[in-house]
Amino acid sequence: MAGQSGKMRSKKTEQYRLKFVKNHLFAEVEGRNWLVDTCGPASFSEHELEICGMRVTSPFNICAWTAKGLSEDIGYKTDGLIGSDILSALDVCLDLQNEQITFSKGFLDAEGLELETRVRRNLPVITVGIKGEMYDMLFDTGAPLSYFQDDSLTTYPAAGEYCDFHPNLGPFTTDTYLIDIDVGDRQHKIRFGYLPLMLHTMVAMAHTKGIVGTELIKGGKMNISLRRKQIILA
Repeated sequence: MAGQSGKMRSKKTEQYRLKFVKNHLFAEVEGRNWLVDTCGPASFSEHELEICGMRVTSPFNICAWTAKGLSEDIGYKTDGLIGSDILSALDVCLDLQNEQITFSKGFLDAEGLELETRVRRNLPVITVGIKGEMYDMLFDTGAPLSYFQDDSLTTYPAAGEYCDFHPNLGPFTTDTYLIDIDVGDRQHKIRFGYLPLMLHTMVAMAHTKGIVGTELIKGGKMNISLRRKQIILA
């Protein structure tokens, strides 16, 4: 490991510093910050980026998202996004405890709780339990807040307002509620909001009931292999 980006390279594996800033995950590569977003439709970068031989050269993606726009919305200098086009082709380890992110063309070994995982429209979907009912949810490492698109949301303990954003919509505010969710044999208390109508379409197209964001892995470790339809929570 060397350099300010904390980078380690091999033919198949690359490791960088992982930063958790304002509930967003960033890979620091050559001193620059790329948002790691499992539900980002395509990667883009203000600067040329290569991860395990996969190159990103476009300054915007197919949805016209830009680094400048992300920087303004997040409130943190963002040089681009590593999206599902790259993440679905590699194994990825998010190690928040040691502030490291590993990308690999090979398969990464991992121990822990294997989540029931599917991939729809190139997006990861996990199953969580809420009061005995099972729901499919998008797992979005680009989402600082989770969302539950169900009328029962307001019956849970209120947790205040939250100002979030989406690049296609800009900033928006939602009321939030605390819900105990079952993930495998573990229980997590997660703060959920409700998506605006425009964004609800994204969830519906994936045949899911909402989004589980970065709160699921805050302070922990997770291995993601979308090509193997596998997510393991350490």
